[in-house]
Amino acid sequence: MPRNWFLDFDDTLASGPTTWGLKEALPKLIREQALPFDVASYHAAVLDAQARVAQNPDLQPILNDLFDGQGWPRELQALLMTDMRNYRATLFEDALPFLERLASGGQTVYILSNNPTAPRLAEMLGIAPYIARYFTPQTCPGTQPKPHPSLWAYVVKEQTDINLENSVIVGDDPWSDGTFAEQCGLPLWIIDRDNRFGDVKFGGRYGRVTNLLDIPLES
Repeated sequence: MPRNWFLDFDDTLASGPTTWGLKEALPKLIREQALPFDVASYHAAVLDAQARVAQNPDLQPILNDLFDGQGWPRELQALLMTDMRNYRATLFEDALPFLERLASGGQTVYILSNNPTAPRLAEMLGIAPYIARYFTPQTCPGTQPKPHPSLWAYVVKEQTDINLENSVIVGDDPWSDGTFAEQCGLPLWIIDRDNRFGDVKFGGRYGRVTNLLDIPLES
């Protein structure tokens, strides 16, 4: 049974800005502007956008390709970005019960995230007492964002009791979290709440669930 659980933050425990924009702000723009919409084409484009964001956080070329591919005027991007100001991180319903279950099982929880505001957000959302430590590129000098494996190298150097045999990672992104876990040799659980990643090819040791509570402690 793993003792150390490394959890991503955005879209694993709480809603993240990019996915919130794709799931809330963008559909709102489509409705209000009566934009042409094809379900299959749209979902394929959104998956592609998420994959590209995981590799490069520069949103502008990704948005340009998304709008051009769907036949939408680029000038409407300004309305989308204005609506993005309404984003607020919200804890998913399964997040707190999952953290409570890990705590009652004697497991140690770490946040391993590219989001520099994860510690502040965890405090704001009331889950900070469950988190032993935060590992982000900003708190770990010399590291790079996932999927680069340098964060894991930092973890095992700083805490010598942590290793591949007693650790597991949980994330929401096959491209960032999945590639990171594969490169590090970590077992991985992907939380796929909208069941969108069934056709995405994973590498390494992984499982996929639609609810955090479906992850067994003996992962």
